[in-house]
Amino acid sequence: MPEPGGIPPLEEVGLRLAGESLVVELFALIDRLDLDRAVALYADDAVFLRARGRGEIRAVMERGLAPHADDRTRHVIGNLRSHVVGGGVLVEFTNVAYTVHAPGELSGGSVSARSVLDQEMLMRRDPDSRLRIAEHRILGYELP
Repeated sequence: MPEPGGIPPLEEVGLRLAGESLVVELFALIDRLDLDRAVALYADDAVFLRARGRGEIRAVMERGLAPHADDRTRHVIGNLRSHVVGGGVLVEFTNVAYTVHAPGELSGGSVSARSVLDQEMLMRRDPDSRLRIAEHRILGYELP
C-alpha cells in the first residue's frame, strides 16, 4: 500500500473500490431485509463469527434482526480502509447500526444507535472474477 497521498496502480484502485462498494451494498441489502441477495455476496465457504457457509450466515443475520422485527435498521459505514492482499482485498470499517422505531417513516418515531463495531472483511475473487466475502470479522467480539 502506498504512503498516504501516493497513487496506487489502477488494478489496485479497482480492487479496493470494489471491496469498499461490496461492504456498503451488503449493509444496504440487510437494511432492506433482502437477505437472499445479502448472503449471495459471501463465498460458499465464507466464515462470519462461528458460522460457515451461506446457510449458517443467513441464520446469524436472521437472529440479529429478530429483536428489531417491528423496526427498521440503518447501518452507516465509516472509516473505510482497504488493502490489496494476494488476489483479493481486505476492507476495514466502522459500522454504526441504528434502529428506527415505528410508527411513521417521517414522523412519530425515534432513532437510537444500537451498536458501533469495528469490522473487517477479507474478500477473494470467485471463478467469475467477482469479489465475494470470504471472512467477516467483528473486531473484539468473541462468541461464548
